[in-house]
Amino acid sequence: MSKRIIISGRERRLNPLLSSTMSLLFTGTGEIYSGSPLRGITLSLLRSASLLVKSSYLTEVFIALLFFAFITFFSPLYALFLSMQKKKIVISALSSVRFTVLFITFNSAITIISAAVFFSFFSVIRVGQNYPPIIEPGDFALIKKSENPVYKSGEMIVLKDENLNLARIIGIPGEIISSEKGRFSVDRSELPLSIFTEEELNKFSLTDYDVISETQGEFKYPVIQNKSNYKLNISLKDGRYFAVPDDRNDLAGYAAVKTSNIYGRLEGLLFSSKRVKLLIKPFRRAE
Repeated sequence: MSKRIIISGRERRLNPLLSSTMSLLFTGTGEIYSGSPLRGITLSLLRSASLLVKSSYLTEVFIALLFFAFITFFSPLYALFLSMQKKKIVISALSSVRFTVLFITFNSAITIISAAVFFSFFSVIRVGQNYPPIIEPGDFALIKKSENPVYKSGEMIVLKDENLNLARIIGIPGEIISSEKGRFSVDRSELPLSIFTEEELNKFSLTDYDVISETQGEFKYPVIQNKSNYKLNISLKDGRYFAVPDDRNDLAGYAAVKTSNIYGRLEGLLFSSKRVKLLIKPFRRAE
């Protein structure tokens, strides 16, 4: 005579819409509600871990943000699929209301912590004004922040002012910077100028400007020349950088700035809506 095994326990008839909404609000919660707690916990941890990126490489940060967004929207769809597939479950300790509430608390805490870690290293800003020839209003820029920054000539920085203005570093502390007839010199050595190739221009995704290539150390970048008789000679003290806009006709943007007045380094543009292009860097490595 065969024996019948009877499993006792309260059943839950699953609501697909509720399951999806729960995961939309708190990643992984809908999976727990649908009887797949380990999958829900895994999705939640992966989502938070994606923000713990410290690399300043533009592409890596972009992939991390893309992965965060993917899990955020994948979880509700997956919870919807699970609940429609299972229809009902036997409630266990890991799919109970009590555990779900505890998980929501845990989920919220690790999301806040991981976001705080990410934004302690980076900022993502929507550029509000035009910085030709590379940066346009509406571009989404990635800024790398640092407590004890050391910036290099050729890098773009973001200033701590009302508009978070952008500028290119021409001189670092201890150098003598001079300018005559549109040419900058550092410690009496003129910065090399050259013409960009068509391939290089395409990689910069430049707007319609007549640009020239300027090289400083390891960086090569486009500028709009100022061919006026403007002259400048400045000796930089400790803790001061000399920075100018890439449009060298914007003389009002020329400034010697203290390290304490620099918000961070521009790593590049995550997205340009006008050009419909991803990952635009404000410089290239000089060969």
